[in-house]
Amino acid sequence: MLRPWVFVGFTGHRNLSNPELIARSLGEALGRIATRTGSPLAAVSSAAIGADTLFVKAVQQRAIPWILLLPFPPEIFANEQDFPTEADRAAFWKLAESAVHTHTNPGFKTEQPTTDSRENGFLECGLRTVEECDVLVAVWDGLEPRGLGGTGRIVAYAHKLKKPVLWIHAATGKLTEERFDLLKPDPATVPPATGREPLSTSEQLRQTFAYFDRHAETSAPFAKYLNISVVALHQLSIAIAIAGLIWVAFGPAASLIKIAALALALLLPWYFHHRQSAWMDNRLRAELCRSAQAIWNLRQHEHIFPALRLPVFESFQRSLLLLRLSAPKSVSDIEPAKAEYAEARIQNQTDYYTRHARKAQKHRRWVKGLSYTCTGLAILYGIIVTLHWLPATDTAYHAVKALSLTLPLGAAALVAAITAQDMDRRAARYTEMAKALASAKVRLEARTTWEGVATVVIEVERMLLLEIWEWYSVSRYSGSH
Repeated sequence: MLRPWVFVGFTGHRNLSNPELIARSLGEALGRIATRTGSPLAAVSSAAIGADTLFVKAVQQRAIPWILLLPFPPEIFANEQDFPTEADRAAFWKLAESAVHTHTNPGFKTEQPTTDSRENGFLECGLRTVEECDVLVAVWDGLEPRGLGGTGRIVAYAHKLKKPVLWIHAATGKLTEERFDLLKPDPATVPPATGREPLSTSEQLRQTFAYFDRHAETSAPFAKYLNISVVALHQLSIAIAIAGLIWVAFGPAASLIKIAALALALLLPWYFHHRQSAWMDNRLRAELCRSAQAIWNLRQHEHIFPALRLPVFESFQRSLLLLRLSAPKSVSDIEPAKAEYAEARIQNQTDYYTRHARKAQKHRRWVKGLSYTCTGLAILYGIIVTLHWLPATDTAYHAVKALSLTLPLGAAALVAAITAQDMDRRAARYTEMAKALASAKVRLEARTTWEGVATVVIEVERMLLLEIWEWYSVSRYSGSH
């Protein structure tokens, strides 16, 4: 099973007075991060002369997977200005070969960088390093940056993004931790080790999906109805109080029942908040794994995965990409890969949204009909009481009066159920999703290149993941909890 990596980014000076000291400090820094997080590490950095090279060597010594970020294509990056000797250039190429993946700034277009494009390229590379890491290690002298992409500027950017930083003083080798309290292990997002190595990276992904899917199903039964349950308890407490006023003999018992209902409404969100959060987090992670499984056998995965990043879950998605990059190179032909994706992903999701659109429409009609019935009966009973169609001495009078006052509460609870269960949006949105997926399937089948396939796949996966992200945002950040 996948144990998500903690991504360690790096920035540092080229010229060092004591490289051996810095090398020892880099080893200590990686050890601290591994101990603090309890998770496997991955690295992301450039490979310039100086501190970059020392960092990559420290990473290699610990068998940490490393992603190489470059401001320019490798053949331009390894120039005589930045790598003065043939030995320097040979050392760079040897390091580059060990990278799991090499990412080059896509904005670079010219054959040779101008002064401006060179500085902007190094800046973009540094900024991307910070954005792609969970913690930044910096070999820095503490002074103001001496260039547009200088180490001081990159550290300042990490501070602005509130990233944990482990600062190694470039002269003394002293380690300073900043925001390291954010590097706590999170058992909810790191599946426990299984005690054996999975057979393959795809098997790790399958096990990870099964883990999050199973835990989401375990937490789902009550958590998804938490908000509407709290609303219903509040409405019930009001109805009980009204009944106590109408049937005086019932008053003391009504007060106790009302207090119990309100206490339960108060305690439910507190008691089930963790379960509801776990349900939503596990469900979204399971869907991210499902998406990764769907695109596993496609080429261009290094372009598809980064295009699908969701807030909050970027680190987990980086781990899924690294897992895929660690897998054997895909050699699948385009037609079988297209057919597999079209059926296993697009058609499967089309069927899902079509089925759930019908289900949402049916539930919406039923709940709205019941709400209208409650309102209509409340009006009827109110007229009966107001016009004295029943004498106050009639045994049914108090029941009719109670219903005229409490049925609107039932109607309000049913309307709240429609909102809480997102019935109106789902009924319309799921129909639109099914149509959009059917169209995407046609466009996928027409593609004849991997680039064209990747374009459609990104569109489909983005649509599906943004739908689940919208559900996650509405469910997690609204409601009574």
